[in-house]
Amino acid sequence: MEFPWESITKEYYDLSLCHIIDDEFDPRPLITDLRKVEEHYPFLQHPTSYSNGGFMVLPLRNNTGSYYISNKNNFDAPTSDRGMGYTEVAGLTNWTIPYVESFNIKFYQVRYFGLRPGGIITHHADYPKDESARKIARINIPLRTNNKSFIRLGHETHQLHLGKVYWVESHVPHCSINMGDEFRVILAIDFDFYGFMNSKYSPTGLLEERMEMGKRSRQAAVDFAKTGKFILPSFGE
Repeated sequence: MEFPWESITKEYYDLSLCHIIDDEFDPRPLITDLRKVEEHYPFLQHPTSYSNGGFMVLPLRNNTGSYYISNKNNFDAPTSDRGMGYTEVAGLTNWTIPYVESFNIKFYQVRYFGLRPGGIITHHADYPKDESARKIARINIPLRTNNKSFIRLGHETHQLHLGKVYWVESHVPHCSINMGDEFRVILAIDFDFYGFMNSKYSPTGLLEERMEMGKRSRQAAVDFAKTGKFILPSFGE
């Protein structure tokens, strides 16, 4: 079955939906940070029952002058695990903060995405509902993965591999599944869309075309959701 938005993303065949921006990345320092955070905040052990996946917002002070604090997290953990402070977590992420800042691009949010074995994150699009709202460019860095973990972006299916850094077109409808036996963890960084797309890391493609693709495909997903005919795509393609 082809979803309505997949036929739309196919129209933009010259635009990549997943682009490797670093294929020789050493993830070990960021994995060290992840392990330190997990010792204090075992968010992976408390994923939400709704999505079978949990995310943890790192309360880092970003270069817009804002904090993202733990009340944005969706993991079902005890209150003591939610009440983390900026100074404490910053002390656990010795490598992550400098890495994010090394892009020298305005960023909005940094999160760990955890997906349990057998977990599914259903179709959604990160295209803003309000045209005046900020638009993001998302970077995904696998920190723990397996060969049975997939992401579906529009009409494309991808595996994200350890040791690589990916830009993903999160404005189009996408979903994830982990059919492996281990948790999948990704560090996701949301950069300012226009800042990123005008940087050296940008994939090919005109900004206007990308925004139109995101807007059209998201609306197709919204309309399809009203039919109640949700079926998972084939991830084995």
